[in-house]
Parts: sequence; C-alpha cells; structure tokens
Amino acid sequence: MVVERRKFRRFKVPLDAQITLPGNPSERASGAIKDFSREGLCLESQNLDMSVNAAIELMVRHPRKDTLVQILGDIKWSERSGTSCLAGIKIKEMDREAKGDILDYAYTLWLDRNRNHP
Repeated sequence: MVVERRKFRRFKVPLDAQITLPGNPSERASGAIKDFSREGLCLESQNLDMSVNAAIELMVRHPRKDTLVQILGDIKWSERSGTSCLAGIKIKEMDREAKGDILDYAYTLWLDRNRNHP
C-alpha cells in the first residue's frame, strides 16, 4: 500500500513550461506541468535530464492571462521513462496571485472532470 506524504492535493493541469537550470543557464528546454499543488508540481521534459536537489527555473504561461509566470524550485525526485523525464519540483518562489490563479484553474478542471465522470 502506498502512503501519501503530500500535505496538499495535486490537481492535473496541462501547462507548458520553459525550463532553465540555474547552474547552466545556456541550457534551456521545454516541458509540461502535469499536476500542481500549493507546494509543488510534476514536470515532464523530453530533452532534459533533471538531477535531484538541483535548482530549477520555470517560465509558465498563465492559464487565463497572456503573461508568463516565473517559478523557482528544487528538484525533489526525478525518473527517466523512455525519452522523457518526470520530476517532482518543490516550489520555493512564485507570485502568490499567479499561484492562486493556477490553483483555481486546476480546481475548475478537476470539478468539470468529476461532474462529467462521476
């Protein structure tokens, strides 16, 4: 049996992200946020290996505005599957209003999915 250790529920939310590893700012990659919570997110990238405990910077398109949101975080886990890499990111810095907007958007998607598939 798997024990859930997260304090906050994660919501599936498809958001595109541009990824930079601060230790190597010339190396950039694209990725997708798979799920999002108050403290963290799951990120998938096809062309970037993400090392555990490394810092990471994401630029994410705001789901309801035509702006980009910066997220600074730490990679807490990483696993490679075929050509893609999944990583768990703990959020260190992010605009509070943008975080609330993304959580509201993700919650609305979750409600819509659950209403349509009881």
